[in-house]
Amino acid sequence: MRDLSTRFKFHPRNEGLASSQGNLVPVAESSTAKGLDEWFYLLNAPPESFLELGNTQVFESENHAQDWIARHLPCESFQQGMALSFNLPFPGGHRHNNMSCVPADSASIQKYIDFLVKEIRLLGQYFGRETSVPYLHWFGDVIKLLTPAELTQLMFHINRAFKVLNSKDARLVFELDETPENDEPIALLSGLGFNTACINDTVCSSETSKNKNIRKLLDRLRSFTIESLFVRLKIGNDSHHIPKTLKQLLADQPTGVLLTPANQPPTAAQELILRQAREQLSLAGYRSVHKNFYILQEVSDHKVTHCLKGVGLGAVSYTKKYQICNTPKLDDYYSHLDNQKLPLFSITPLHSEI
Repeated sequence: MRDLSTRFKFHPRNEGLASSQGNLVPVAESSTAKGLDEWFYLLNAPPESFLELGNTQVFESENHAQDWIARHLPCESFQQGMALSFNLPFPGGHRHNNMSCVPADSASIQKYIDFLVKEIRLLGQYFGRETSVPYLHWFGDVIKLLTPAELTQLMFHINRAFKVLNSKDARLVFELDETPENDEPIALLSGLGFNTACINDTVCSSETSKNKNIRKLLDRLRSFTIESLFVRLKIGNDSHHIPKTLKQLLADQPTGVLLTPANQPPTAAQELILRQAREQLSLAGYRSVHKNFYILQEVSDHKVTHCLKGVGLGAVSYTKKYQICNTPKLDDYYSHLDNQKLPLFSITPLHSEI
Protein backbone atom coordinates (compact mmCIF):
# COMPACT_ATOMS: atom_id res chain seq x y z
CA MET A 1 0.00 0.00 0.00
CA ARG A 2 1.24 3.49 -0.81
CA ASP A 3 2.36 5.65 2.08
CA LEU A 4 -0.47 7.83 3.41
CA SER A 5 1.45 11.02 2.68
CA THR A 6 1.40 10.27 -1.05
CA ARG A 7 -2.26 9.26 -1.38
CA PHE A 8 -3.78 12.73 -1.62
CA LYS A 9 -5.02 14.76 -4.56
CA PHE A 10 -3.22 18.12 -4.39
CA HIS A 11 -4.78 21.50 -5.02
CA PRO A 12 -2.75 24.73 -4.84
CA ARG A 13 -4.13 27.04 -2.19
CA ASN A 14 -4.53 30.04 -4.49
CA GLU A 15 -6.64 28.12 -6.99
CA GLY A 16 -9.28 27.01 -4.50
CA LEU A 17 -10.24 23.41 -3.89
CA ALA A 18 -12.38 21.26 -6.15
CA SER A 19 -13.85 17.87 -5.44
CA SER A 20 -14.47 15.33 -8.14
CA GLN A 21 -18.13 16.42 -8.14
CA GLY A 22 -17.17 20.02 -8.85
CA ASN A 23 -18.03 21.52 -5.44
CA LEU A 24 -15.73 24.42 -4.62
CA VAL A 25 -14.30 25.25 -1.22
CA PRO A 26 -12.59 28.67 -1.28
CA VAL A 27 -9.58 27.83 0.90
CA ALA A 28 -7.85 31.17 0.82
CA GLU A 29 -10.98 33.19 1.56
CA SER A 30 -12.63 31.01 4.18
CA SER A 31 -9.48 30.09 6.07
CA THR A 32 -7.51 33.29 6.11
CA ALA A 33 -9.62 36.37 5.48
CA LYS A 34 -12.94 35.19 6.88
CA GLY A 35 -11.51 32.81 9.48
CA LEU A 36 -9.85 35.66 11.34
CA ASP A 37 -13.17 37.46 11.44
CA GLU A 38 -15.16 34.65 13.05
CA TRP A 39 -15.97 34.69 16.77
CA PHE A 40 -15.14 31.00 16.99
CA TYR A 41 -11.48 31.71 16.14
CA LEU A 42 -11.16 35.04 17.94
CA LEU A 43 -12.29 33.58 21.28
CA ASN A 44 -9.99 30.58 20.96
CA ALA A 45 -6.74 30.35 19.03
CA PRO A 46 -4.71 33.52 18.49
CA PRO A 47 -5.61 34.84 15.01
CA GLU A 48 -1.98 35.80 14.35
CA SER A 49 -1.11 32.12 14.17
CA PHE A 50 -2.85 31.51 10.84
CA LEU A 51 -0.03 33.08 8.89
CA GLU A 52 0.18 30.81 5.88
CA LEU A 53 -1.48 27.70 4.58
CA GLY A 54 0.23 24.90 2.70
CA ASN A 55 -1.24 22.96 -0.21
CA THR A 56 -4.70 21.58 0.45
CA GLN A 57 -4.92 17.82 0.10
CA VAL A 58 -8.20 16.01 -0.55
CA PHE A 59 -8.73 12.59 1.03
CA GLU A 60 -9.16 9.95 -1.66
CA SER A 61 -11.66 7.86 0.31
CA GLU A 62 -13.48 7.54 3.63
CA ASN A 63 -10.99 4.91 4.81
CA HIS A 64 -8.05 7.09 3.82
CA ALA A 65 -9.46 9.91 5.98
CA GLN A 66 -9.91 7.59 8.96
CA ASP A 67 -6.38 6.21 8.56
CA TRP A 68 -4.93 9.69 8.39
CA ILE A 69 -6.79 10.86 11.49
CA ALA A 70 -5.68 7.82 13.48
CA ARG A 71 -2.07 8.35 12.42
CA HIS A 72 -1.73 12.12 12.73
CA LEU A 73 -4.35 13.11 15.30
CA PRO A 74 -4.18 10.59 18.12
CA CYS A 75 -7.02 11.03 20.59
CA GLU A 76 -4.47 11.65 23.36
CA SER A 77 -3.70 15.05 21.82
CA PHE A 78 -7.24 16.19 22.66
CA GLN A 79 -7.34 15.01 26.26
CA GLN A 80 -6.68 18.50 27.57
CA GLY A 81 -9.89 19.63 25.94
CA MET A 82 -11.22 20.85 22.63
CA ALA A 83 -13.66 23.43 21.36
CA LEU A 84 -16.75 22.41 19.43
CA SER A 85 -18.66 24.53 16.94
CA PHE A 86 -21.83 23.56 15.11
CA ASN A 87 -22.41 24.40 11.48
CA LEU A 88 -25.92 24.53 10.01
CA PRO A 89 -25.61 25.96 6.49
CA PHE A 90 -29.09 27.12 5.55
CA PRO A 91 -29.90 29.07 2.36
CA GLY A 92 -28.79 32.68 2.62
CA GLY A 93 -26.18 32.03 5.31
CA HIS A 94 -23.22 34.40 4.98
CA ARG A 95 -20.55 31.71 5.54
CA HIS A 96 -21.73 29.11 3.05
CA ASN A 97 -21.19 30.44 -0.46
CA ASN A 98 -19.63 27.33 -1.94
CA MET A 99 -21.30 24.37 -0.33
CA SER A 100 -24.62 22.59 -0.21
CA CYS A 101 -27.34 23.99 1.99
CA VAL A 102 -29.82 22.27 4.27
CA PRO A 103 -33.40 23.01 3.13
CA ALA A 104 -35.11 25.13 5.76
CA ASP A 105 -38.23 22.97 6.13
CA SER A 106 -38.82 21.14 9.41
CA ALA A 107 -38.33 17.61 8.01
CA SER A 108 -34.97 18.50 6.42
CA ILE A 109 -33.81 20.27 9.57
CA GLN A 110 -34.69 17.27 11.73
CA LYS A 111 -32.84 14.95 9.34
CA TYR A 112 -29.79 17.18 9.54
CA ILE A 113 -29.95 17.22 13.34
CA ASP A 114 -30.15 13.41 13.33
CA PHE A 115 -26.93 13.27 11.31
CA LEU A 116 -25.27 15.89 13.53
CA VAL A 117 -26.01 13.51 16.39
CA LYS A 118 -24.36 10.67 14.44
CA GLU A 119 -21.25 12.80 13.97
CA ILE A 120 -21.25 13.77 17.66
CA ARG A 121 -21.44 10.09 18.64
CA LEU A 122 -18.58 9.13 16.30
CA LEU A 123 -16.43 11.94 17.69
CA GLY A 124 -17.28 10.86 21.22
CA GLN A 125 -16.30 7.27 20.43
CA TYR A 126 -13.01 8.38 18.90
CA PHE A 127 -11.91 10.97 21.45
CA GLY A 128 -13.48 9.36 24.52
CA ARG A 129 -16.29 10.29 26.88
CA GLU A 130 -13.88 11.97 29.28
CA THR A 131 -12.70 14.48 26.68
CA SER A 132 -13.55 17.87 28.14
CA VAL A 133 -15.21 20.62 26.12
CA PRO A 134 -14.37 23.99 27.71
CA TYR A 135 -15.70 25.86 24.67
CA LEU A 136 -18.96 25.28 22.77
CA HIS A 137 -20.14 27.51 19.92
CA TRP A 138 -23.48 27.74 18.12
CA PHE A 139 -23.67 29.98 15.05
CA GLY A 140 -26.57 32.39 14.57
CA ASP A 141 -28.48 30.21 12.10
CA VAL A 142 -28.65 27.49 14.78
CA ILE A 143 -30.42 29.88 17.14
CA LYS A 144 -32.60 31.40 14.45
CA LEU A 145 -34.00 28.25 12.83
CA LEU A 146 -34.02 25.50 15.45
CA THR A 147 -36.95 25.15 17.81
CA PRO A 148 -36.46 25.02 21.59
CA ALA A 149 -37.00 21.24 21.46
CA GLU A 150 -34.35 20.87 18.72
CA LEU A 151 -31.84 23.02 20.61
CA THR A 152 -32.41 20.97 23.75
CA GLN A 153 -32.04 17.74 21.77
CA LEU A 154 -28.71 18.91 20.34
CA MET A 155 -27.37 19.90 23.76
CA PHE A 156 -28.50 16.58 25.26
CA HIS A 157 -26.42 14.58 22.78
CA ILE A 158 -23.39 16.85 23.15
CA ASN A 159 -23.49 16.29 26.92
CA ARG A 160 -23.80 12.53 26.44
CA ALA A 161 -20.79 12.33 24.12
CA PHE A 162 -18.44 14.73 25.93
CA LYS A 163 -17.77 16.32 29.27
CA VAL A 164 -18.98 19.86 28.66
CA LEU A 165 -17.45 21.97 31.40
CA ASN A 166 -19.65 24.21 33.52
CA SER A 167 -17.22 26.52 35.24
CA LYS A 168 -16.30 30.19 35.19
CA ASP A 169 -13.40 29.45 32.84
CA ALA A 170 -15.58 27.59 30.32
CA ARG A 171 -17.21 29.43 27.44
CA LEU A 172 -20.55 28.34 26.02
CA VAL A 173 -21.17 30.76 23.19
CA PHE A 174 -24.05 31.54 20.87
CA GLU A 175 -24.34 34.12 18.09
CA LEU A 176 -27.33 36.32 17.36
CA ASP A 177 -27.78 37.52 13.79
CA GLU A 178 -30.94 39.41 14.69
CA THR A 179 -32.81 40.49 17.81
CA PRO A 180 -35.06 37.70 19.17
CA GLU A 181 -38.76 38.59 19.12
CA ASN A 182 -39.13 37.54 22.74
CA ASP A 183 -37.02 36.30 25.65
CA GLU A 184 -37.85 32.62 25.17
CA PRO A 185 -34.66 31.61 23.27
CA ILE A 186 -32.47 33.66 25.61
CA ALA A 187 -34.00 32.00 28.67
CA LEU A 188 -33.56 28.56 27.09
CA LEU A 189 -29.91 29.16 26.20
CA SER A 190 -29.18 30.45 29.69
CA GLY A 191 -30.85 27.36 31.13
CA LEU A 192 -28.69 25.15 28.90
CA GLY A 193 -25.59 26.75 30.43
CA PHE A 194 -24.59 29.30 27.79
CA ASN A 195 -22.78 32.28 29.29
CA THR A 196 -21.51 34.25 26.28
CA ALA A 197 -23.33 35.99 23.42
CA CYS A 198 -21.90 37.44 20.21
CA ILE A 199 -24.16 39.99 18.52
CA ASN A 200 -23.65 40.36 14.77
CA ASP A 201 -24.65 43.83 13.66
CA THR A 202 -24.37 42.93 9.99
CA VAL A 203 -25.42 46.34 8.65
CA CYS A 204 -24.54 48.94 11.25
CA SER A 205 -27.04 51.75 10.81
CA SER A 206 -26.97 55.34 11.93
CA GLU A 207 -30.61 55.06 12.93
CA THR A 208 -31.06 55.83 16.62
CA SER A 209 -33.67 53.08 16.95
CA LYS A 210 -31.19 50.39 15.90
CA ASN A 211 -28.58 51.59 18.38
CA LYS A 212 -31.20 51.51 21.12
CA ASN A 213 -32.20 47.98 20.11
CA ILE A 214 -28.63 46.72 20.52
CA ARG A 215 -28.38 48.35 23.94
CA LYS A 216 -31.72 46.91 25.00
CA LEU A 217 -30.57 43.49 23.81
CA LEU A 218 -27.49 43.75 26.04
CA ASP A 219 -29.78 44.44 29.00
CA ARG A 220 -32.06 41.51 28.10
CA LEU A 221 -29.11 39.12 27.89
CA ARG A 222 -27.68 40.30 31.21
CA SER A 223 -31.05 39.80 32.90
CA PHE A 224 -30.60 36.07 32.15
CA THR A 225 -27.06 36.04 33.64
CA ILE A 226 -25.36 36.04 30.23
CA GLU A 227 -22.60 38.45 31.17
CA SER A 228 -19.93 38.05 28.47
CA LEU A 229 -21.28 40.10 25.57
CA PHE A 230 -19.46 40.83 22.32
CA VAL A 231 -20.69 43.11 19.53
CA ARG A 232 -19.67 43.22 15.87
CA LEU A 233 -19.86 46.56 14.03
CA LYS A 234 -19.60 46.56 10.27
CA ILE A 235 -17.60 49.43 8.78
CA GLY A 236 -18.60 50.68 5.34
CA ASN A 237 -17.37 53.63 3.26
CA ASP A 238 -20.19 55.80 4.59
CA SER A 239 -20.08 54.66 8.24
CA HIS A 240 -19.37 58.14 9.56
CA HIS A 241 -21.85 57.54 12.36
CA ILE A 242 -19.53 54.98 13.98
CA PRO A 243 -18.03 57.39 16.57
CA LYS A 244 -21.52 58.25 17.83
CA THR A 245 -22.62 54.60 17.71
CA LEU A 246 -19.53 53.51 19.65
CA LYS A 247 -19.99 56.23 22.27
CA GLN A 248 -23.54 55.05 22.95
CA LEU A 249 -22.56 51.37 22.88
CA LEU A 250 -19.54 51.73 25.16
CA ALA A 251 -21.71 53.37 27.81
CA ASP A 252 -23.15 49.87 28.34
CA GLN A 253 -19.67 48.31 28.52
CA PRO A 254 -19.91 45.23 26.32
CA THR A 255 -17.13 42.73 26.99
CA GLY A 256 -15.66 43.24 23.54
CA VAL A 257 -16.15 44.94 20.19
CA LEU A 258 -15.16 43.60 16.78
CA LEU A 259 -14.78 46.07 13.92
CA THR A 260 -15.44 44.41 10.56
CA PRO A 261 -14.59 46.33 7.37
CA ALA A 262 -17.02 45.69 4.51
CA ASN A 263 -14.11 45.13 2.11
CA GLN A 264 -10.92 43.09 2.35
CA PRO A 265 -8.55 44.83 2.28
CA PRO A 266 -10.37 47.87 3.67
CA THR A 267 -10.80 50.88 1.43
CA ALA A 268 -9.06 54.13 2.34
CA ALA A 269 -12.34 55.51 3.71
CA GLN A 270 -12.92 52.40 5.82
CA GLU A 271 -9.35 52.43 7.13
CA LEU A 272 -9.79 56.02 8.30
CA ILE A 273 -12.98 55.11 10.18
CA LEU A 274 -11.25 52.02 11.63
CA ARG A 275 -8.35 54.10 12.95
CA GLN A 276 -10.75 56.51 14.62
CA ALA A 277 -12.74 53.65 16.15
CA ARG A 278 -9.60 51.92 17.45
CA GLU A 279 -8.49 55.12 19.17
CA GLN A 280 -11.96 55.61 20.64
CA LEU A 281 -11.96 52.07 22.04
CA SER A 282 -8.50 52.49 23.56
CA LEU A 283 -9.52 55.72 25.27
CA ALA A 284 -12.62 53.97 26.66
CA GLY A 285 -10.53 51.34 28.46
CA TYR A 286 -10.47 48.59 25.85
CA ARG A 287 -7.32 46.81 24.70
CA SER A 288 -6.58 45.18 21.39
CA VAL A 289 -6.18 41.41 21.25
CA HIS A 290 -6.31 41.50 17.45
CA LYS A 291 -6.07 44.39 15.02
CA ASN A 292 -9.82 45.03 15.01
CA PHE A 293 -10.91 43.10 18.11
CA TYR A 294 -10.97 44.91 21.44
CA ILE A 295 -11.91 43.71 24.93
CA LEU A 296 -12.20 45.44 28.29
CA GLN A 297 -8.87 45.89 30.06
CA GLU A 298 -9.89 43.76 33.05
CA VAL A 299 -11.14 40.83 30.94
CA SER A 300 -8.81 37.88 30.49
CA ASP A 301 -8.09 36.96 26.87
CA HIS A 302 -6.85 33.47 27.73
CA LYS A 303 -7.43 30.97 24.97
CA VAL A 304 -9.69 28.19 26.13
CA THR A 305 -8.19 25.55 23.82
CA HIS A 306 -6.06 25.25 20.70
CA CYS A 307 -8.00 22.29 19.30
CA LEU A 308 -11.06 23.61 17.45
CA LYS A 309 -13.41 20.93 16.08
CA GLY A 310 -16.13 21.94 13.67
CA VAL A 311 -19.19 19.69 13.46
CA GLY A 312 -21.58 19.63 10.51
CA LEU A 313 -21.65 20.15 6.77
CA GLY A 314 -18.55 22.00 5.55
CA ALA A 315 -17.35 22.64 9.11
CA VAL A 316 -13.71 23.69 9.55
CA SER A 317 -11.45 22.41 12.34
CA TYR A 318 -8.00 23.50 13.53
CA THR A 319 -5.24 21.80 15.47
CA LYS A 320 -1.75 23.13 16.08
CA LYS A 321 -0.55 21.93 12.68
CA TYR A 322 -3.58 21.39 10.45
CA GLN A 323 -6.79 22.83 9.12
CA ILE A 324 -9.32 20.05 8.46
CA CYS A 325 -12.53 20.52 6.45
CA ASN A 326 -15.68 18.42 6.47
CA THR A 327 -17.25 17.58 3.14
CA PRO A 328 -19.13 20.53 1.57
CA LYS A 329 -21.71 18.30 -0.17
CA LEU A 330 -24.83 17.35 1.77
CA ASP A 331 -25.32 13.92 0.15
CA ASP A 332 -21.69 13.02 0.90
CA TYR A 333 -22.08 14.23 4.47
CA TYR A 334 -25.02 11.89 4.98
CA SER A 335 -23.40 8.90 3.23
CA HIS A 336 -20.17 9.17 5.25
CA LEU A 337 -22.09 9.10 8.50
CA ASP A 338 -24.37 6.29 7.32
CA ASN A 339 -21.15 4.31 6.81
CA GLN A 340 -20.01 5.19 10.35
CA LYS A 341 -17.20 7.38 9.00
CA LEU A 342 -16.35 10.95 9.96
CA PRO A 343 -17.33 13.24 7.05
CA LEU A 344 -13.82 14.53 6.38
CA PHE A 345 -12.92 16.06 3.03
CA SER A 346 -9.54 17.78 3.07
CA ILE A 347 -6.47 18.63 5.11
CA THR A 348 -4.30 21.75 4.92
CA PRO A 349 -0.98 22.05 6.78
CA LEU A 350 -0.45 25.24 8.78
CA HIS A 351 3.00 26.73 8.44
CA SER A 352 2.87 28.18 11.92
CA GLU A 353 1.53 26.63 15.07
CA ILE A 354 -1.54 27.87 16.93
